[in-house]
Amino acid sequence: MNEPLFSYRQMAADTILQHVDAPIDDASEDGIVICAGGPTYFVQAYVLLRLLRHLGCRLPIELWYRGPAEMPPQMQQLVEPLDIRLVDAMEICRRNGVEELQGWAIKPFAMLHSRFRRVLYLDSDNVPVDDPSYLFDAPEFRNFGSLFWTDRHRGGETPYGTIHPDAWSAFNVPLANEPEFESGQVLVDRKIVQRELALTLHFNQQAEFYYQFVYGDKDTFRFAWNRLGRKYATVPFGPSSPPNYGVLYQHDPDGRIIFQHRARAKWDLHQNNRVVPGFRHGPLCVSILHELRRSWADVIAEWKDGSSAIEREHAVRLIDRTDLKCSASPTQEAAIRFRSNGTIESKLQMLPRYWQLAEQPNGTVTLNLIGGEAAPIRLHWSGSYWTGVRVSGERHRVVIYSGSKPSTKSLMLAYPIHRHASVRSSYDLTPAPEFRSFDPYPSSNETHPAAFTYQSEDDYPSSRRALLSTPYPNSPLAEQKQASPVAARRSDAAESNAYPEQTRLRLNVDPDSDEAYQRQTPWRVRLEGGELYEPYAGDSIYQATSDHSYASRSAPRAGRKKQRQVARAVKIYGLPRTCTNLAAVLLRKNFDVAVYANELGWKHGPNLMWCGDKVKGERLVYVLCTRHPYAWLVSAYRFEIGSGFQHRSFSDFVLGTSQVYPNQNPVDVYNVLNRVWLRMAVSRHRIYHLRSESLQQCQRGAMQQIGKTLHLASAGGDFRSVRERIGPDETVRQQDFDPSWYRRKQYLEFFDDRLLRDVNARLDNDLVGDLGYQLSTV
Repeated sequence: MNEPLFSYRQMAADTILQHVDAPIDDASEDGIVICAGGPTYFVQAYVLLRLLRHLGCRLPIELWYRGPAEMPPQMQQLVEPLDIRLVDAMEICRRNGVEELQGWAIKPFAMLHSRFRRVLYLDSDNVPVDDPSYLFDAPEFRNFGSLFWTDRHRGGETPYGTIHPDAWSAFNVPLANEPEFESGQVLVDRKIVQRELALTLHFNQQAEFYYQFVYGDKDTFRFAWNRLGRKYATVPFGPSSPPNYGVLYQHDPDGRIIFQHRARAKWDLHQNNRVVPGFRHGPLCVSILHELRRSWADVIAEWKDGSSAIEREHAVRLIDRTDLKCSASPTQEAAIRFRSNGTIESKLQMLPRYWQLAEQPNGTVTLNLIGGEAAPIRLHWSGSYWTGVRVSGERHRVVIYSGSKPSTKSLMLAYPIHRHASVRSSYDLTPAPEFRSFDPYPSSNETHPAAFTYQSEDDYPSSRRALLSTPYPNSPLAEQKQASPVAARRSDAAESNAYPEQTRLRLNVDPDSDEAYQRQTPWRVRLEGGELYEPYAGDSIYQATSDHSYASRSAPRAGRKKQRQVARAVKIYGLPRTCTNLAAVLLRKNFDVAVYANELGWKHGPNLMWCGDKVKGERLVYVLCTRHPYAWLVSAYRFEIGSGFQHRSFSDFVLGTSQVYPNQNPVDVYNVLNRVWLRMAVSRHRIYHLRSESLQQCQRGAMQQIGKTLHLASAGGDFRSVRERIGPDETVRQQDFDPSWYRRKQYLEFFDDRLLRDVNARLDNDLVGDLGYQLSTV
C-alpha cells in the first residue's frame, strides 16, 4: 500500500465515523426516487413516469434534478399532472454544505436525502413491466433492509472494464467472488442503511480515484455495504438480455421479469426506436414519445435559454457551432457538433452521445458528455477551451476547442496502487505554466497525498520523473487533530511510518524547455527505497521495488504442500475499554512480532489496512478485541465520567451520544465498528477475535490460542503474564487489575428493564451472536 491510497482509505474511514443518521419517522411513506434532468434524461423519465401511472402505481414519486437549468418550467409543467414531487438537488446541496454533485453521485445523494423511509430508486431509462409497489413487501427486502439486482458480469475484467483486479484493495474490502451489481434499480430502507448510503455517496464524490476501479456507481453500493459489514439481499435470478440490443431484463425475487433497463438503448424522441425482442409495453412507450414530441420544440427553446447566466453563456458557445474540434487522445481528433436537442455529432469513436451543462453549488460549471456505450467525460472551462478526462477506463486528456489546438501541456501525476494500476491526475499548466502550486487532493482540507510519480503527457520527455512526497507533518500518516483524548492518540507513527531520507528537488515543468525553467518547490523527493507496504494476493507475493513497480515471487508449485508463513506483524483493533492495551503488551512480551496499536491507523477506528496488506515485507495479521455490549457500555460510560467529560446519567449516555466518538450514539458505534472489523475475517489465519472476558480469565490460554491461530513467531521462554493495570498508550500502572466485578456481571445493575429493552432494540442481534454473546431477555 502507498500513502495516497492510505489517504483515500482514511477519508472513507472518516466518512464512516462522522456520518450522523437523520431522524426518520417509522410512519414515513414508501416512495420511488428518479434522477433526471436536461433533454436526454427528461425524455427517459417522462416515459417512465407515464408508464408507472398507467400501470396503476400510486406510490409517491420524487424526481430529482440539478438546478433550474436542468428542469425549466415547461418540463416541470409536463410532469405536474402525474402527481410528482420535483426536488432540486442543488438546493439540498447548499443546505448541507455540499460544493459539487457530479455525475452518478446524484443517485446515492437522492436516496440519502429523500423524504421516504423506504426508497425504490429507478434509473430514468428503466421501464417496469408491472406496478413495482409489491417489491416493498418482499421478504428478502424486509429481512435485510436492502435489495439489489446483479449484472451479467462476475468480477474481473469485462467488456466495460467494470471491475479492476485491485478494486477490493482500493475500497478496502476482502476479495469476494460475487456478481457485480446493476444499479438501474435499488431498494433500500433508509432507517437501516443511512451510513451505507453516505459511504456510497463518498465513493462517488471521489470518482477521480474510485472510478479507476469500477464502472460508475453500480458497484460502489456493493463495496460500501461490504466495507461496513452490512448484510444485503440480492435477487437470485440474474438478468437476461437479447444480444446487441442494450436492454437488461431484471427479475423480481420470484423470477418474473419486472424491469427492462434500457441502459444502452435510450429512447430517442426524433428517430425510430428499435423493436427489442421480448420488450413489454413498447407501443405504449412509443405513443408517449409521439405525444411528447408535439410540445418538445417549446421545451427545447426554453431549455436553451436556461435559467443560469453562466450556463446560457456557455450554451451559446457550443450549440450548432461548426468550428469546434475534440481531441480525445493523442491519436484521436475530429470535429464535434453540439445540437440543441442535447445530442453530439462527431466521427470520434467511443464518444458519448449526449451533452449537458451543469452549474455546481460552488458557482463553477461543468460540461458533461454522457450516454451510449462510451464512458462519460467531465470537462471544465479553462478560459478558452474545455478540458477534462473520462470518468473511467482510459483517462486520456480530452480537449474541446475552436481554431488551432491549444498549446496545452499537462502535468500528469500518477501513483501506483498495486501491480495492475497507477492512478493518474492531470493538471493543465497552460493557465499557470509557472507551476506555482496545486492541490492534488481538493476534496480534503486535512489529508494530502504523500507519494506521487511525476510523469509527462503528450510530448513531455518520458525520462523526466521523480517520486514526490509532502513534508512529513502533512502526511496522512501523521497525527491529526481530534476531538477527544482517545481519538488524539490515533497515530503513533514515528517508528513504523518514518520516511526514507529525503531532499529538496528542483522540478522542471516548463512546457517549452526541460532546462529553461527551474523552480524550488515545497515538495520533497524520495530518492530510493521501496514502499513500506506491499500487497499480498492469493499465492503470489508482489515485492515493491525501488522504482515502485512490483516484481512477482513464484508461489509453491501445484502438488507441493505449502508451508504456513510465520506472522511477525500484528495490528490490533477494538473499541476503547476492550483490553486492546493489555493485549498489545502481552503480545509484545510473548511473541517475536511487531505489534501495531495506533500505528497504521487508529486502533479504535475503521481499519485502514486491507486484509491483503503487508508491512515491511511481513504478512500482516489482526487481533480484534471485543467485550459484551452491556459490559462495554458501562465501562465506556465510567471511562468518560472518569476522564473529566461532562457528567450525565448512564441512561443519557446510552441513549444519547458518545464524547469519545463525537455525535455518535455508543450503541451504534458498537454495531458499526465491530461489523467493519469482523468483515476483515476472510481467513481465520489472518484475524483472531479476542474476547476481553477470555483474556481476563486466562491470559496464557488466550495468548496460546492467538499464537496458534495466527502462526505467530514465539519469543521463547516461559509465559509472561501481566497483573498490573494497563492504561492508555500501554502505560503500566502500579496497581493490580481485578476483573471480578465484570465476571460477576455487576454491570447489569446500571440497566433497568426499560433501558435494557431500548438497548436490545438498537443492538444488531446478528452481530452480537457472531461475536459469541447473548442478550438478556426482559
